[in-house]
Amino acid sequence: MGNESHNAVKYSEEFRKWSEVLGCGDPESAMLTLASSLRNELLASRRSRKGLPVLADELAGLRGIIEFRVRNIDHTAALVIMKNGFACVLSTGESRGVRRNFAVAHEIGHTEFFDISCWPPKPVLQLDLMNSRAAERLCNIFAGALLIPEEQLDSIVQALQRDLSFTRIDYLAESFHVSREVLIRRLAESKRFSCEQECIAVLKRLQIPNAAVYTVETIIPPIGSRFLLGERTFPIGRDAAVVQALLDDKETICHFEIKEYGSPHTGYALAIGMIEFTDP
Repeated sequence: MGNESHNAVKYSEEFRKWSEVLGCGDPESAMLTLASSLRNELLASRRSRKGLPVLADELAGLRGIIEFRVRNIDHTAALVIMKNGFACVLSTGESRGVRRNFAVAHEIGHTEFFDISCWPPKPVLQLDLMNSRAAERLCNIFAGALLIPEEQLDSIVQALQRDLSFTRIDYLAESFHVSREVLIRRLAESKRFSCEQECIAVLKRLQIPNAAVYTVETIIPPIGSRFLLGERTFPIGRDAAVVQALLDDKETICHFEIKEYGSPHTGYALAIGMIEFTDP
């Protein structure tokens, strides 16, 4: 499953021990390392397509996923253990395009919590942790790193610093066959992107009838700054919003340009903002 919020997640001692066995200092670093290793394994194989985008379907077999099923289910993708491998069960909304690419990559992340050198595969974590909030968070990190390689981040950052626009974000997301949300979240987690007065946010639309009210899902603040919205939710206009915020404990005004995507009820928006300090 891949829609877990990306607010701060605390990892249990078992997750930390698992990452130490892999030679990594923390669970998130472990997932970044595993994603890089798997992608390199694909690129070194004869069946690999060279270059970008990385397609998760091509990587799935390396982690024992041998079948894809599409079902009319009310939850996101999941793994099923079969006689000779995993089946990846996708919802109808995840059956194609960028949603499929991320959903499959996310489920590949879940296979990292199994020892697949034997079959049936042996869980390396307690069963109640396998689909916990922490595990979902880690699999989202894994999927982002798998589809947007570490070595590509600097070029993405340079492109956005030259032209921070919706058009450029759309182009970059398409280049990696990921959604705009995934692209911005990957940049936020990498802490690579920064501008002096600009920020980017992914806004999740709340299901409030006849109202455009959003909560902030991901935000990339200006250089070296700690950014905190004054309220968790706020209404926006069709093309722009002005939001009061705290930046390094100083009151600011954020002038956001807004572009909406997806369903008018459950979609999301990208916001590109300029920071204006109100304190002297």
